[in-house]
Amino acid sequence: MGHHAGDQLLLGASQRLRETVRELETVARLGGDEFVVILESVRHVEQVTEIVTKLLQTLEMPFVLNGQEAFVAGIAIYPLDDTDIDNLVKNADTAMFRAKEQGGNTYQYFKAEMNAKAVQRLKMENALHYALERNEFELHYQPRIDLNSGAIRGMEAVLRWHSPQLGSISPVQFIPLLEETGMIVPVGD
Repeated sequence: MGHHAGDQLLLGASQRLRETVRELETVARLGGDEFVVILESVRHVEQVTEIVTKLLQTLEMPFVLNGQEAFVAGIAIYPLDDTDIDNLVKNADTAMFRAKEQGGNTYQYFKAEMNAKAVQRLKMENALHYALERNEFELHYQPRIDLNSGAIRGMEAVLRWHSPQLGSISPVQFIPLLEETGMIVPVGD
C-alpha cells in the first residue's frame, strides 16, 4: 500500500498500544514493523493475561489504510517462548512473518515449529543464490494431452531444481522465493 500507508499503520499501532497499557509500562518500536511492550509492574500472571487480552483486542481491530483494512501481529511471551530478549524478539518476528505468509489481516502466536520452517526457508534462499551459476535448474517440457482424443494440445515448460544440499525442490516452494528475492528475472532469462 506504499510508504505513507506503512507510516500510518506504525503511528496507529503505537497509539493503540500506548492507550492500552498503563503509563508506567514501556511501549517501544524496535524498527520496521516491530513493537515491544514491557510490563514491569505486573505482580501476578492473571495481570499479564488481562493486559495481553486487551493488547490483542486492540490489535485485532483492523487499521484502515487507504480505504483498506489491515492488521498483522506476531506474539511471543516471556518466559514461555524464551528467556533471552533477542530470541524472544526473533520468535515474535517469526510469528509475525507467519501471519504475513497467511495473507495478513491476522495474528499468530509463536510456536517452536515455526523456527524450523524459518531455518528451512533461509537455507533454501541461500542455496537459490548459487543455483543458477551452478546449473542446478533443469527445464522440462510436458505435453498437454486431450484425455478424450489422446491428441497433444500443447506443451508446458516446468522448471525443476535439484540442489546438492537440499535435494529436489518443488517449483511451488522455490518459485515464490525467486519472485520475492528478484531472482526470477535472471532465472527466467
